[in-house]
Amino acid sequence: MDIQDVFDLIQRFGGSTLEELDMTLGGDSIRLRKTGKKDLVQLTEDAPSMIPEGTKDKMTARELKAPLAGVFYRAPSPDAEVFVKPGQRIRKGDVVGIIEAMKLMNEVTAAEDGVIDEILVKDGELVAYDEVLIRYV
Repeated sequence: MDIQDVFDLIQRFGGSTLEELDMTLGGDSIRLRKTGKKDLVQLTEDAPSMIPEGTKDKMTARELKAPLAGVFYRAPSPDAEVFVKPGQRIRKGDVVGIIEAMKLMNEVTAAEDGVIDEILVKDGELVAYDEVLIRYV
């Protein structure tokens, strides 16, 4: 199991109705458990072999900040699906939201690949320049 498989598993788990998942594949084990708003990802002691050297640092939470001040929208229109949800995998350049400023709609895009951990602002909320909008791993 490589790190991409782990990210894909986290995304599928986040969108499922499962509350808990324990999985062992070869010598690697992973436990996923939904705990209220946030999902807990726990790698067991025998799992280091599944995480390539230098990747562990990339798994720490990163922040996507507002590139300008304005009103943040999670979807392209009020009746449309949101751009991203917690647990969803994103790729560099994916649109994760829109900020309306001076009657112009400005797309907010992911700076790098990852999995959405937490969306910190509500739809239609006023955001400041450099305010943290989304945390992802």
